[in-house]
Amino acid sequence: MNEDKRIQKTKRNLKNVLIELLEEKLFEQITVKEICERSSTSRITFYTHYADKYELLDSIFQEYLASARNEYSELNKLNNPEKDPIQNFCNLLESILDLCLSTIPFLNKTFPADGSYINTSFYHYLYKYVEHRVERESTYLEYKYSVSRVASFLTYGFWGFVTKCKEESVPLDEVKKEAKELLVSLLENSVVAK
Repeated sequence: MNEDKRIQKTKRNLKNVLIELLEEKLFEQITVKEICERSSTSRITFYTHYADKYELLDSIFQEYLASARNEYSELNKLNNPEKDPIQNFCNLLESILDLCLSTIPFLNKTFPADGSYINTSFYHYLYKYVEHRVERESTYLEYKYSVSRVASFLTYGFWGFVTKCKEESVPLDEVKKEAKELLVSLLENSVVAK
């Protein structure tokens, strides 16, 4: 069922305002009242669409991950017609790095280990995304460990890698290059797959 254009516009406005506020302050400091005031939306309208600010943030993450899935598909069409599993993982990594470092501006102000709702929630969505891809690749690669353990290792390991790169102010192109080298080494040297 397609939503009415007015509803779509209202939801987009609420999401944009939350993203703006996240550029200014921590998620925990933001209130629904503040989101409504800045977006010129009544609280009744807000609660018609979202149960709370957490559901609004989750809907933003779902959109971002849908965008990452689309990028991953496009990368596979462009540079992996042979469906090489290692290149699939490289494309997955690139879509995730673009998402974490470029697409979601407010993530650049947080760190995974800070325990904030943003990081916990985003990690959950990211993990599910990676787990799905790892599961699909299990038809081509035989893993040494369970799908969930491989997905957890890749998700949390690369998130930690990106965090350290951010702390060290490593340029984005260098982060992508080094992360890809690390991933290829892990896969080619039978660290996670046989």
